[in-house]
Amino acid sequence: MRLIKQVREAEDRARKAEAKKRAHDLWERAKPAPENHAYLKAKGVTAHGLRVHDGRLVVPLRDASGELHSLQFIAGDGDKKFSPGGRVTGCYFGVGKPDGVILIAEGVATGTTLHEATGSAVAIAFNAGTLRRWERHCGHAIPRFA
Repeated sequence: MRLIKQVREAEDRARKAEAKKRAHDLWERAKPAPENHAYLKAKGVTAHGLRVHDGRLVVPLRDASGELHSLQFIAGDGDKKFSPGGRVTGCYFGVGKPDGVILIAEGVATGTTLHEATGSAVAIAFNAGTLRRWERHCGHAIPRFA
C-alpha cells in the first residue's frame, strides 16, 4: 500500500510539473485581453491583466510566492475550464495592490467587481475548496452569506 501511494504521488507531481510547463508556455503566447471581450462586457468589469487565447480569457493561477502553476480559461458565454492536470489548490489570481486590506472572493467576475467597487486588493480563489484553504491560511473563517 505504501509503495502504491508513493507511485501515485510521483505520478501526480509529474502531471502537475507538465501542466505547469504548458501553462507557462501558453501564458507567454497569450495576448492582453481586450476590454470588449464578451465575458468582461457581460459582467461589467475590465481585464485587470487577464490575457486571451483562442477567444477565451486566460486567468493565471499563482501560489503565494507568485509562481504560475496553471490556467483557467473563460469563454465569452461564461463557460470555465482549468488546464488539465494543473494545480488549483492554494492558488489565486490577484487584482490590485495590497494596502492594508485584501479581500478574498470566489471567481474572476466577483473579485474584479469587488476591486472596482472598493479599490481594495482582491485574492480571487477559484472554488469553495480553495476558499477553505485561505481560511486556514488566514487563521479565521470566511463569512458565509446566504
